[in-house]
Parts: sequence; C-alpha cells; structure tokens
Amino acid sequence: MIPKKYVLLVEDNHFDELLTRRAFAKNHLADQLEVVHDGPEALQFLQERGQMNSKGHLPALILMDFQMPRLNGVEVLEKIRADERTRQLPVVMLSSSADDRDNERTSALGLISYLRKPVDFTEFVRLVHDLSRRWLTNDESAADR
Repeated sequence: MIPKKYVLLVEDNHFDELLTRRAFAKNHLADQLEVVHDGPEALQFLQERGQMNSKGHLPALILMDFQMPRLNGVEVLEKIRADERTRQLPVVMLSSSADDRDNERTSALGLISYLRKPVDFTEFVRLVHDLSRRWLTNDESAADR
C-alpha cells in the first residue's frame, strides 16, 4: 500500500508549530503533518525515510523554518540537495525575515518558495490551504498549477 502524502514541518519554535498544527487542522489535514524540531532531526528523518527505498515514504513537501539552532534552513537545504534520494523534494522556507538576501541564497539551492510567515492566523490558514492543494492532492494536474 502506498502511504498517503504528507508535509514535513521543520520548526524549532513551539508556538509556530502549534499555529501550523492548528492551520492544518482547520484545513482537515492534521493527519498529513509530520513535525521535527531542528535541522539535524529533519535530516535524520529524511535519511530514515529514504532508506525505505520508496519515494512514497518521503514527504510531498517540506515546510522549513529559516532560522533554527544547530543547522539553519539554508544548511539543511544544502544537505537535502546534496543527497540523491532527497534532492528533488520540494521545499518551502518560512521566515519572519524580510531580507531579500535570504530569498536569493535559498533560491540558488532550488527552493520552491521563500515565504514570510503571515502574522494573521487566517492568512496562515489560507497559505496552508494553498500549499496543501498543490502538494497533497491526488490530482496530478493540481501539482502543475
């Protein structure tokens, strides 16, 4: 049986994790969210899933915080892109930073999108809805939109 698609959230801030869980629940996607709390934990998670020899075990999308201790989002993204099993995974970086240089650094590494974390919860719920519609739907044509 092919496992259903899921999103991997890499978030070190407990409050932001709770908001993301709530946004997924509001979109009826709570069971499609896996959470890890820092870069090394994300890489270990992906390595374990990648060793199962099935792309179906890897996330459909990675939502990753930009500023994290130990390894920041750019460092994690570099390691994801360096591994043949994970290099094609779509990654969206979430940040509270408005620094365009951060966006440029991540775009060079094949980031799908660099998004500012919405302050308004309703906007965040909408963001989760849009991302999930694109990356979690079983409709292949939706992924091309």
